Amino acid sequence: RFYPPSLRSASDAIFLIGIFILLMLRAFQAPGHWDDVSYHLPLARLFVEHHGLAVSEYLRFPYFPANMQLLFGAGLLLSGNLLAQMLATLPVFVTLVGLVGFSQWLLGSSAWGYIAGALYLNLLPVRETLGFAYVDYGVALFCTAALLGVAVWQRHGMQGNRWLIFAGLAAGVAGGIKLLGLVFAAVLGLAIWVISRKWRAPWVFGLVCAAAAGGWYVRSYLLSGDPVHPVGGPVFGFYLWS
Repeated sequence: RFYPPSLRSASDAIFLIGIFILLMLRAFQAPGHWDDVSYHLPLARLFVEHHGLAVSEYLRFPYFPANMQLLFGAGLLLSGNLLAQMLATLPVFVTLVGLVGFSQWLLGSSAWGYIAGALYLNLLPVRETLGFAYVDYGVALFCTAALLGVAVWQRHGMQGNRWLIFAGLAAGVAGGIKLLGLVFAAVLGLAIWVISRKWRAPWVFGLVCAAAAGGWYVRSYLLSGDPVHPVGGPVFGFYLWS
């Protein structure tokens, strides 16, 4: 049966559309904050020019995971720097939608989601880099998604694996964007064990996460001998970086 949207949901939709437009307008600027032109966009362009994964010894962190750079590459291929920056900013909006929806589901009001979103947008790193082709918004999106997935799993009595698999997949995507995504995944896996007191749940989460992120680290190991190059230099030996 179809239920027409309420006035509240319609106002939420209009408000979120306004936020989306404002966020996308922030992308209408020339690249050049710092990491975007020294690493992220050049790596994305390298992938586009080689029609696949490639390595440049002259770029910073040439073996880091690059899920977001692949997304930027799609933007460069279709339209150029502007679309790449819009795609980099899009995760901010999706994160805000998730916070609003989760607040409505858990607390019965979207107001707390808007407050959380406002606090997020007012963080200094977000204000400084918003609209540029940075990968951190993608990490924040998928870490938030993983956390909310675990919250839903707990809310449903920790029964079944569906939401754990979702959380592991989201955490794995975050780990495939930046090393800090794996740090977050490890902390979240520990939290899953604490709240469940069973080893099966964190194992399910961890295996899915490893499957989603592992390819980038296997690639780094095969090419440089260091799965987390250049962080693991003291253990695995230095390659390119002294």
